Amino acid sequence: MAVGFSACVVLLLSVCLHVKCADMPEGVFHVECRERYFRLAVELSFVGEEPRLEAVDGTGVYPITERYAATCGYAVSILPLQGLMELRASYFSCHAHHRDDEFTFSFRLTATHQEEEVTFTLDRTCSPALPWSSREVTCEENYMEVSVATEVACPSGAMMGNSNVLRLTPSSITSNWQVMFQKEEEQLPPMNLSDAQKAGYMFALTDQRIVFRTPYGQPDSSSTEVNGVPVEVVHATLFSTQSWVVLMVDLVASCSKYVGSCDDTGSMVWETPDLLYPSVEIPQLSFGLNGELMGQSDAEERGYAVEKVNGQVRIRIPYDAEGRHRKVRCKRG
Repeated sequence: MAVGFSACVVLLLSVCLHVKCADMPEGVFHVECRERYFRLAVELSFVGEEPRLEAVDGTGVYPITERYAATCGYAVSILPLQGLMELRASYFSCHAHHRDDEFTFSFRLTATHQEEEVTFTLDRTCSPALPWSSREVTCEENYMEVSVATEVACPSGAMMGNSNVLRLTPSSITSNWQVMFQKEEEQLPPMNLSDAQKAGYMFALTDQRIVFRTPYGQPDSSSTEVNGVPVEVVHATLFSTQSWVVLMVDLVASCSKYVGSCDDTGSMVWETPDLLYPSVEIPQLSFGLNGELMGQSDAEERGYAVEKVNGQVRIRIPYDAEGRHRKVRCKRG
């Protein structure tokens, strides 16, 4: 698997207070373009008790609430050990503007600083260096997202002129497409995309990919165990009739719900089934820590253990590993 570094193209930071602009304090904002998401982190000591985050695009300003974040591809976390509030935005989040392999984000942060409300505006364009696979699944802490290339093979035996590939367009996916969910062995009735979006699902089409996103715990998803690991699965199929061909796009996402544990070797342990997708062969295993993608050899050099045991991928990270954060609790008495 190729490993690359995301390149920053544009960065604009500004702060307006009572219509007047002031300089951005140094060391307060941390902004990064990572392999598969944009990251904004802000010092907790600076933002106050009730900071507000909003996504901005050409149509308006949208508050990033808990529900909106899960639907639209944002994850907001408070990291007390690091002293940060962190926003992670999918490259396919609702208000990201994408053109070719450039993704532009605009956000507003309103914070209480020195007993006054201050609004900060951030615009950033990212160009991820890691090539996109034909199918990718993201398991965030509050949503699942799957994206597939828009060049979708026709059913066996079906041909379109001299090619067995259909190119999708934004008008085609919004006009006559429907979605059908499959839950365990039950095939649910189809619905149009507008009804699916009202139910909390998100479908989008970029220049190169079809994107499907769902919060965890939706009625059409199912929870099960695979090789002893709890897993949530959602299986959606987009279908449409185009030029006498029934085109179906399979959009299945499976994510481990294992919360992690500690073992007697002094390590933190995380597990996921070896094959969440049995039809996909996995020739090489890579994983990311703190947003940095690494191969198995790189992980082992840092003291991480990545192994396959009884149908599980098990990752062990020692307590004294690089990048650790330690919290000490004292009890009086």
